[in-house]
Parts: sequence; structure tokens; C-alpha cells
Amino acid sequence: MTADHTPGPAVLDVQDLSVRFRMRGGRDIAAVTDARFSVAPGECLALVGESGCGKSVLASALLGLLPANAQTTGSAVLGGETDLLTAGERTLARTVRGGASASYRRAPPPISRPCAPSVPSWRRPSAS
Repeated sequence: MTADHTPGPAVLDVQDLSVRFRMRGGRDIAAVTDARFSVAPGECLALVGESGCGKSVLASALLGLLPANAQTTGSAVLGGETDLLTAGERTLARTVRGGASASYRRAPPPISRPCAPSVPSWRRPSAS
């Protein structure tokens, strides 16, 4: 059985999104470079990657939660009309954060690494 499904316009369309941080002394650090993806209606997107690869920075950029020293380029259009990178705080707070999008960050607990002790051996209580 096949479903007759014609996808609509992207709910979120990210094109060439880059994020750089201006550091003291004028040096720029590239955190995200030329990210591109689209999310169709009914789809769910997960950002997965190694520590430090830019997942949280990308999510923060989409939610308008970057620090003042961040610079963004590209576009991130929500619903075909709102560019999240240029939208004002009021728009982001009322229509995006916790409504149209959400960010869930999870730090793996020590139990997810069964070979690594959760408490260093020198801090464990003695068995006496």
C-alpha cells in the first residue's frame, strides 16, 4: 500500500548558515560553516555529532540565543516567511521558542559509559 503524499513547502529551510564568534583582539572563530537542510511538514530533525562540532551553536542560532559577539550569515526561514537569523526578539519569543521549535540538550550521564567510573578511585570511600 502506498500513500499519496505530496510534500508541502519546508517548515524550516536553512541555507548557507554560518556562525562566527569575534574574540578579543579581533580574531574570528568559525563554529558553523555553510549548514544546509530543510525540514518538511511531519519531519523531525536531530542534530547529531561529536562534541564541539557546532550542534549547540547551530540550535542557538535558530532560536536567537547566541551571545553578542556572534555573527551569522545565510538564512533560516521558518514557515516560508520568518527568517530566524534576522527576526526580532519579540517575534522569536512569541512564535518560535517553545512553540514552533524546541531544543533539547542532553549531557550523557556517567552510566552511559560503563567502562568509566563515575567517581575517581581516589575519591571513593574506603570499604572499611
